[in-house]
Amino acid sequence: MMKRILFLLALSISVLGTSAQNVEGLIKQYRHEKHADYVHIPRLVMSLARLFVRESPEDVETVKAVSSIRVLSLEDCMPAVKERFRNTVQTFLPAGYIPVIYTKEGGETCRIYVKERKGCIREVLLLSTDKDDGCIVQIKGKIKPGDVGNVIEQNTKKGIRKRCNL
Repeated sequence: MMKRILFLLALSISVLGTSAQNVEGLIKQYRHEKHADYVHIPRLVMSLARLFVRESPEDVETVKAVSSIRVLSLEDCMPAVKERFRNTVQTFLPAGYIPVIYTKEGGETCRIYVKERKGCIREVLLLSTDKDDGCIVQIKGKIKPGDVGNVIEQNTKKGIRKRCNL
């Protein structure tokens, strides 16, 4: 009888540790931490941004393809929160996403997942951790797979690729 109780307790603890297997749950779990920075650019604001982007045709197409962006940064949080986030990300397997890139160098980890539907990328999810920071970036939209290369090429010039060790 005691073995059953211990087994059930261990099972319930393991389920609780992996209960946030969706992105919304993960963001909710950490966005209210003290000193966490959370930014959400909803569909309406992205629609307004489309009116002001006129620099190049590639930029216009990129902004048209993105419907919303959410960013959560734990850079200014307590070390215990960052450690808990690192542990969560290590076991986090988002439902419905396809893992695309996983890099681990020293204490830095970067994971990129995509969610596809009807030949288009509907979501891009970036989870990044190191000893001093933790970050979630979620981009929703209707992005053509061919456009991803253009976005990476444009942003490589700006140094974004270097920050994620891509």
